[in-house]
Amino acid sequence: MVFCNEKHMEFFKEKFANLTEREQGDRCLVSLLYVLSLNDDIRKNFSEVFDIEDKIIKVSGLEAPWQTSTNLKITRLAFNLFNNFMFDSENELEKFKISTMYTPDNIFCCSNARYLFEDIKIKYPEYMKISKDEIELF
Repeated sequence: MVFCNEKHMEFFKEKFANLTEREQGDRCLVSLLYVLSLNDDIRKNFSEVFDIEDKIIKVSGLEAPWQTSTNLKITRLAFNLFNNFMFDSENELEKFKISTMYTPDNIFCCSNARYLFEDIKIKYPEYMKISKDEIELF
């Protein structure tokens, strides 16, 4: 795994260490923890977006005042990879109104794109194998 800094790595490792062995093998959960560990705002407010004990996302966290446009991109990716979530509020969920903010052009256009792609690799490692030849092209 590639981490953006020590805080990212430490927070992820702390959350990961508290999981059961079975949960540590849950790629949906691990990818959520990885990406929600990415920046300070989300780390500080982690419990507002995810209930670690019950393993459920908190939709209301998307409307929290500390959420910036970048934080929302990260949170949306986490929610989507965790359980295919595509709504921006409880109201949208009730009406089954899918948000357009979950499209790749809305999520990946930010300075954290490298780590968001890393998160995709965590969730789908079987599809993310890169040959030595492909690496050398870069």
